[in-house]
Amino acid sequence: MQPAKVTTPIPVKAGDVWGPHPIRIRPVGSSANFDLSAWSRWRSWARRDESTVHVECAVDTSRLGEGVLLLSLTGEQTRTLVGRHDTAEGRFDAEAFIGDRGPVTWVEGDLLLSNDVTKEPA
Repeated sequence: MQPAKVTTPIPVKAGDVWGPHPIRIRPVGSSANFDLSAWSRWRSWARRDESTVHVECAVDTSRLGEGVLLLSLTGEQTRTLVGRHDTAEGRFDAEAFIGDRGPVTWVEGDLLLSNDVTKEPA
């Protein structure tokens, strides 16, 4: 199975809380909700491209019956992702288990990372 692809890059600004960002998972060519409630142990990571810097996203599974994951990052995590770059690209994915089977990546997408103008005092 190929993971669902979020086709529009999602903007993330350093220091800002990101999310909860709803990620809807649907079969290709369908508008029907896809029930993911049988899957458990969801986990998600975001990383800056061409880097080993990555952070674990918080995953809210309260809407799995609708085929929706809610992903979040803290302000500290978004600052870690962007680092000292003015802009950068990144990626995220989310995976889960069903019984002993897993992990299976359900969704992946691109992030547009940018630094903020307002900085913490040095």
